[in-house]
Amino acid sequence: MELEEALAQADVYAEETEVCTIDNDLRTITIPSGLQTVGVESDEDVRRLNFRMPKQYGEVDLSEFNIRINFLNANNSGDVYAVTDRQVSGDNITFSWLVGRNALAYRGSIRFIVCLKKTDAEGVVRQEFNTTVAQLAVLEGLETTEKIIQENEDLIEVILKQLDDVSGAEAKRKQAEEDRTSAELERQRQEQERQQAIVQVTNTANEAQNTANQAQEAADEAQAAVDALAVRVTKAETKIIQNAEAIALAATKEEVTQTLGGYYTKTQTDAKLEVASESIKTSVKSEMATEITNKIDKIEIGGRNELLNTKKFDYVSDNSRGGRLIGTVCSLTGELYRGLAIRELASVYSTSQILAQYEILDFDLGDEFTFSFYAKGSADKLRVYFYGEPGYVTVARTASSQGHSVSDYSDGIADMSISTDWKRIWVSYKLNTTGNTSIPKRLLIRSDSSTIGGSVSLCGLKLEKGNKVTSWTPSPEDLEEGIDKAENLADEAKKAAQAAQTTANTAKTNAATAQSTANTAKTNAATAQTAAEAAQYTANEAKKAAQAAQTTANTAKTNAATAQSTANTAKTNASNAQTTANTAVQAAADAQEDIDALLSILKKNTSGQVEFNWTSSGLGGRAWKVLWTGTWSSGTITISDLPYYNLLLLKSSGGYNMIPVWRSRENSGARGTIFRGVGGYAYEANSGESANGVGAFNGTVDSTGTKLTMTKCHYWANYYKSDNANISNPETIGVIIGVI
Repeated sequence: MELEEALAQADVYAEETEVCTIDNDLRTITIPSGLQTVGVESDEDVRRLNFRMPKQYGEVDLSEFNIRINFLNANNSGDVYAVTDRQVSGDNITFSWLVGRNALAYRGSIRFIVCLKKTDAEGVVRQEFNTTVAQLAVLEGLETTEKIIQENEDLIEVILKQLDDVSGAEAKRKQAEEDRTSAELERQRQEQERQQAIVQVTNTANEAQNTANQAQEAADEAQAAVDALAVRVTKAETKIIQNAEAIALAATKEEVTQTLGGYYTKTQTDAKLEVASESIKTSVKSEMATEITNKIDKIEIGGRNELLNTKKFDYVSDNSRGGRLIGTVCSLTGELYRGLAIRELASVYSTSQILAQYEILDFDLGDEFTFSFYAKGSADKLRVYFYGEPGYVTVARTASSQGHSVSDYSDGIADMSISTDWKRIWVSYKLNTTGNTSIPKRLLIRSDSSTIGGSVSLCGLKLEKGNKVTSWTPSPEDLEEGIDKAENLADEAKKAAQAAQTTANTAKTNAATAQSTANTAKTNAATAQTAAEAAQYTANEAKKAAQAAQTTANTAKTNAATAQSTANTAKTNASNAQTTANTAVQAAADAQEDIDALLSILKKNTSGQVEFNWTSSGLGGRAWKVLWTGTWSSGTITISDLPYYNLLLLKSSGGYNMIPVWRSRENSGARGTIFRGVGGYAYEANSGESANGVGAFNGTVDSTGTKLTMTKCHYWANYYKSDNANISNPETIGVIIGVI
């Protein structure tokens, strides 16, 4: 397997296994043990952190919340990352953070939290969930590109010179063409911005007009209801008059005159009939008017919607207002029925889930209310209540669109069946004449035991005073807010239009400037073209001169072919040199630590010669430098400069033995992680000592970054002609010296 394939597989494995988990109850972020560093300073968009958390927090479903990462980098500069890849899988939410340069600008520690917010249609935050602070390390790094360019300056100058020799006048012509193209692109960009500004202003104005139209439509509907009622009353009055006149006309017929002929004269009879007619007319008029008035009085038509924001089917910001939505487990679907927002519970999972609940403050003893709404679903029924806290004004009588007519339930309970098609349902309530009107009433739609597992969809809720149901209309407060919003939108649209006009004027000016620049570029291109034509003319003259001497021309042709080949070779060499330079940049980035170490131990003397940079602290502060002192025979120690060294000296704590160890490579192409070494000496007995001998020692230690872990370090001695001929002891290290 190639190194690149192994690294790619390692990255995939890391993404699958290194997941940060969030505990919703403790509000903590648990970071895997293998994920303690997030990158190196100045990294950008190369590390993605994966997160997983439960979607449920108590009764709150977090899957509809927007997610963001709030962080402070090592320099305490704050920023926010907006999550764009949120996924819901089963009971969990998964998402990721692609860590950018802002977070990794400085070495040290990143501190961050996960924040989830839910906002309403106006952008007001309704619910928010936050975790506690977690942190990850950012390692020290270096920017090396500029340095490599400086170190290869001579090579780059040679490449540029070769390219200049090949390009000549053609480069100038291309530059002029590029200037003209850039100017044209700038003009097109500004024109596009102007068009976008016009579209934005038009859309804003259209939105304001739509809002105003909706407000007008609602007002027209209310006026139509009033007009219809007036027509009904007028027709009733007309009917009364017609009946009275018919009776009066009947009383003047000839048979009445004949019947009364023996008692009154015709004049007397006519007079009597006229009096009787007026009396009958007045009596009939009075009786029919009274009857119709009584019938009309028994019809209580409200029309005014006491519930707020029912078109959007959402909460309102003022919690003190009556008629507001105070609870629902149903979610907005984003769809509309008859222009009304729909809330849906996809699957009922308990017997008393609150599908919609409103608080009612404006009512009096004995009032009548009618509650209506659209409903559908696979559940077979739901329940409606009109209740309140202890002491509330109870319901005296309940009636509904499905045949209810009861006075047994003071909480107004009514079981209403639904189907998979939209249907308008209504329930009418008559309040009792006793009770405390200061205790709010609660209007409730909830699930029933028989609906578990089924779905319920609701929209177009309306509560109106009276016992007759009317079509859905928004509350007057909603209309006022809509009108205010429309006026504000109109003002904003006007301002936006003015700003857009200013932007358009600026864009027009910029376009004129761009056109001028394009014209200048075009002139420059023409000048360059003239120069090219002059050069071509000169070349033609040279060709004529060459034709005068065929041999010289042939030689020149051969030389020209050779020159072209040389130019092509130079161009290829330049491309290869660029590739080599790019490879050098990458190699320099991979081996920057070794380059820095090498540069620190070399310098130029006053004669310009390169020599070792010996100082009081060693060779360039790196070679032959004391890296660590202490007592070490087992475990792990930390040496901050360890990554810079490939050769170390391990000096025993007694100072007698010194073991050279070097970094060995376990795999081809990989930087070694194990230091190994051996040493020894011949021992010559001093005066008074019993024997000569030899001593030997070896050392093996593992390295990971700045850490060294003891594997083995022993000392052996063999003394000739001695009772204690062989010694083998573990060695304790007291000093570690970096050589190079």
